[in-house]
Amino acid sequence: MAANAGNDGGMYNLGYAYDYGEGVELDEAEGVRWYRKAAEAGHVKAMYSLGYAYDYGEGVELDEVEGVRWYRKAAEAGNASAMNNLGYAYKHGEGVELDEAEAVRWYRKAAEAGQTSAMNNLGYAYDYGEGVELDEAEGVRWYRKAAEAGNASAMNNLGYAYEHGEGVAEDQAEAVRWYRMAASADVGSAGWNLAVGYDEGDFGARNHSEAGRYLIEAALLGHEKALDAVRGGMTNWARETRQAVQRFLAEKGHYSGRIDGDFGPRSRRAVEDLLSE
Repeated sequence: MAANAGNDGGMYNLGYAYDYGEGVELDEAEGVRWYRKAAEAGHVKAMYSLGYAYDYGEGVELDEVEGVRWYRKAAEAGNASAMNNLGYAYKHGEGVELDEAEAVRWYRKAAEAGQTSAMNNLGYAYDYGEGVELDEAEGVRWYRKAAEAGNASAMNNLGYAYEHGEGVAEDQAEAVRWYRMAASADVGSAGWNLAVGYDEGDFGARNHSEAGRYLIEAALLGHEKALDAVRGGMTNWARETRQAVQRFLAEKGHYSGRIDGDFGPRSRRAVEDLLSE
């Protein structure tokens, strides 16, 4: 085998196979063993994968400092994902002293290398003035780059910018377009934003059916505010939206009561049944 012959690419591929259970029984510890061999032989993706293993404690005891050490090796060798993860470590002070300016420096390197999560992270830094001077327009520019490259979180952030006119002229139709794209990619926050907007009429005419649908979708994705809403009786939501949720629960076979918008114990039990599927 190439791995046993000392080929760093073969070592990495074998590590990946064990890490994800592809062609062999899944064994993260064995994956780490081969990643380490490949990384020590200079394989850049293996350096990143070894850093990730340490960062999340997968196949090895969690050690954020060691994770940063390997991310740095990979980043300095040109791996864009490692650059982004190193930026994240500096942003949150995980495995290294918190330094938002240094986080931005690595996010920028990764973004300029085409890493879409880094583009979104850099946009966020500009949007909120974290590690760089606040510049909402520059934030939108990076959100747009990431969104157009397929990053779903950036689609949601761009939608929010359009909805609230932050860094770009307010445009509710454009906000909905980006929110919908993000929600279709299972971003719970986008579903929540659509649910609230449709319930309150922020996008123009109210659309209670869509509000209920997106609220349930967001809850099913684990969005905390959506979960709190459907579990808490939806007291702050329009009756028509509550009815839409009841109708959805009935269609899924979890609710047989009246579609009256009174979100009592039966409706809440139906929500729990849906969430537990």
